[in-house]
Amino acid sequence: MISTEYRGYTVQYSENADLWNCPDCGIVDQPTLSKVKERINAMHLKLRKASAMPCFEIAGEVTYSGAKVRALEGTIIEYIGPKKARYGYPEETHSVAVVSQRPNRDAKSRQEVYLQNLAPDTPEVRAQIAAADALGQIAHEAAEAFRAAVRAIPRVQIEDIADLIKASGHTFQEGEE
Repeated sequence: MISTEYRGYTVQYSENADLWNCPDCGIVDQPTLSKVKERINAMHLKLRKASAMPCFEIAGEVTYSGAKVRALEGTIIEYIGPKKARYGYPEETHSVAVVSQRPNRDAKSRQEVYLQNLAPDTPEVRAQIAAADALGQIAHEAAEAFRAAVRAIPRVQIEDIADLIKASGHTFQEGEE
């Protein structure tokens, strides 16, 4: 009996039967090693699809037209693993693969995303996104009102400094202060 390992499973070849088996997975009597690997891969894919989680990629956006939450709907399809600390991120962060329809793209795409940039797709999260967007609108309106109030503050006019203008053109005579 010949043994090898694939994705953490022991795969065995029976020379007498000329067949491949993976008793850990319940895969038996396969004619080739590649068929066993295909079946193991299919099992993993099925498990990943069953474990996929709907989510939002969350980011705050502040533009001239206001502040709002960019909440891109997606699906977490795979855990990639821990990542070392980087500037602006905690000591250790985790990375996952997310499939979503990204802006300016025709088809859905897969992208590696840090876990702390994701929120679960739940009614509570949807409500919080809406509440944050409402606050962003209030902040935008307050900023517009602030800018208008600053523009409304009376400014010094040229007539207000007429004496200063006259004085700046004055030439002093000897002994005059």
